[in-house]
Amino acid sequence: MCRNSRSLESRSRDVLERLNIALYPYHKDRISDRIPGTCDWFVTHRTFKVWQESPKSQLLWVSTNPGCGKSVMMRYLVESVLTSNASRTVLYFFFNDDSEDKRSIVNAMRCILYQLFKQHPNLLTDKILERFETDDRITNSFSELWDILFLAAKQNANKTIICLLDALDECDKSGASQLIEALGKVYKNETANRNLKFLIASRPYDYIRQGLRPLMINGQSLIHLSDEGEAEMKDLSREIDIFIRAKVNTIGDQLQLTNEERNSLDKGIIGIKGIAEITSSLPQSVDEAYERILSKSTDAEQAKILLHVVIGAARPLSVPEINFVLTLQDDHTSYSDLNLEPDYRCIERIKSICGLFIIITYAFLDYSAKHWTAHLLASDIQMEPLNPSLLKLCDGHETLSRNWIRICWDNSTADVPYGYTSAILASYFGLVSVVQHLKNVANIDWKSKDTKHGRSALSWAAGNGHSAVVQFLTRRIWWRRGKGRRAVDSKDWHDRTPLSWAIMNGHEEAAKILLEAGASIDSMDQVGATPLDYAKCRRLHGLISNAKTIMVKLHSLGQLGMVIRKW
Repeated sequence: MCRNSRSLESRSRDVLERLNIALYPYHKDRISDRIPGTCDWFVTHRTFKVWQESPKSQLLWVSTNPGCGKSVMMRYLVESVLTSNASRTVLYFFFNDDSEDKRSIVNAMRCILYQLFKQHPNLLTDKILERFETDDRITNSFSELWDILFLAAKQNANKTIICLLDALDECDKSGASQLIEALGKVYKNETANRNLKFLIASRPYDYIRQGLRPLMINGQSLIHLSDEGEAEMKDLSREIDIFIRAKVNTIGDQLQLTNEERNSLDKGIIGIKGIAEITSSLPQSVDEAYERILSKSTDAEQAKILLHVVIGAARPLSVPEINFVLTLQDDHTSYSDLNLEPDYRCIERIKSICGLFIIITYAFLDYSAKHWTAHLLASDIQMEPLNPSLLKLCDGHETLSRNWIRICWDNSTADVPYGYTSAILASYFGLVSVVQHLKNVANIDWKSKDTKHGRSALSWAAGNGHSAVVQFLTRRIWWRRGKGRRAVDSKDWHDRTPLSWAIMNGHEEAAKILLEAGASIDSMDQVGATPLDYAKCRRLHGLISNAKTIMVKLHSLGQLGMVIRKW
């Protein structure tokens, strides 16, 4: 009996050696630890809780775009959340496309079985041992290893077994397809093991989505974090902010930064020279990451066209507009020649072409709140009759105004002017008719600045390229005793003038108007740059030449002493 026992131990040890891939824990441990306050969006999500507590076998697919912290979350689940219950056995594999070994679905199954038999040696029964001993190639066969997983799970029916597979999109495509097909067979079978659950995380590539779609229809659990999940994305955005602040504190400790420097780093306030230096020397790994994403496109030429159109558009495009762009051919002579596919299929097509670079939002309220001013300015509508409504929208004390501004700037990365006045808001969005109307309002202070950036109405209009507003505001200005120069060269918290902002953002027409109003071309900001420096950086040679001509003209006319005319 003792000899038979030792023989069983020896046989089991041989099987474990054949299954073992020594570095599999490293694949997990190379992932960053969770920062407190992150991953909560997932572990508190109702769908996750239902899946976690369900007595039956279920598949949960978590799909998000790059950079959302899926792998950090999966490590957290493996090490803390799911292992907190002793009745569960947690098995895992983290795919990575930096080597063939980490891309292999067979290696994933070997690691899963190794962990299972290491934690529960009693599951290596004679029946399973014989399968390994009679087939030398069994450890190279996905289907054989898959069958053994389910055979072992049946022998341990009182214990829930959870298999976590991270970054399925980085598994080789044929292997991922094998897994998806095998899962499909399992979950279509009502007699499948009730104690075996799967949690898969990946990017939302079309071949994975299409493969799993029949299971979604069949009632399997799904959390799909992308542009569709607004509530999840809001929570995720908050957690990304937590992550950034934690990283800022780490960098601050390492470099012994002051609180002011940490705040500047946290807010992303970097001088133009710093931005140029950073963006001109991106790590090679960043380029490689984008190349890998693009390499998964189903149509590289269409991806090129689509990205050119999206980047070149003056505003976000709608799905029907993108549909039109992708369908239009050289031989089409009229709209009737187009055979446009339904929008829902176009959305799938966009995602398969370059889905990870394009976000599709479905809420028309969100879209209209963010972009109604762009549509209004591009239309032929007479503005004067709309002034009463526009004035309400630009009044920060109105509930209507607060609601649309909140939506417009919610989670925005733009430098929005908190602590704004009606004049600042109207100038920010280029609503010239409102600006003109406000000139008759007695208590409007045109030199007032927002509380976040210290920028005036003229600064915001110039920075956003609203030439008509800039023209109106500077037309009210003439020079006497230098007061007007202070108004047109009004500086924000970083000592940047309206001319600096116009040039930095490439708005030559607005810059020209400011120059003609006497704006200084050599006013220096806190990073030591002048409007002339910014013009050189953007290679606005025509503007530089024009500035010199205007300065000569102003000097010859003796207009350097103009001031603001009374409003």
